[in-house]
Amino acid sequence: MNYTDPILKKIRDLIKNNNNKIKTYYYGDPDSIPTQSLPACILSVDSIDIDTETSYEDRQHINLSITVEVDLRSDWNKNPESTAGYSTLYELVNGRSSDYSFNSDALLNILRHNQQVDSDLTIDLDSPLTVEFPKSLKQRGNDLFTIQAVIKTRITLVKNF
Repeated sequence: MNYTDPILKKIRDLIKNNNNKIKTYYYGDPDSIPTQSLPACILSVDSIDIDTETSYEDRQHINLSITVEVDLRSDWNKNPESTAGYSTLYELVNGRSSDYSFNSDALLNILRHNQQVDSDLTIDLDSPLTVEFPKSLKQRGNDLFTIQAVIKTRITLVKNF
């Protein structure tokens, strides 16, 4: 069985349509990611809370992780003041212009400016949108080390049951 959650697919399409720097998308964390597939975006559901919106309507709160993973070597020799890989990661997740506003293709900008994902599906801006930046490297093979940032967000779906 090869099930793809339609909510994760919708979020992937939203990011893909607004950011052309991410090469590959995964549903769930793969065991390995080929170097040529980086930077990659890994989408996964952390938890789901369901309560009642109205009679015969469920309100589902879907907590998502959107992990952005880059090759640690991506920035070697580009900027001596930046640790390898970090500037690419920061640019993808929360890249900013000189006036401190997010770049249009930064993932935080995409999520903040596209609250209505579909008619019944919204990014819950009442819940914090958080990013956990790396504190360590991840080994993805014998000679591949990556760093990753994890964006945590909540999606709300209201649907008849």
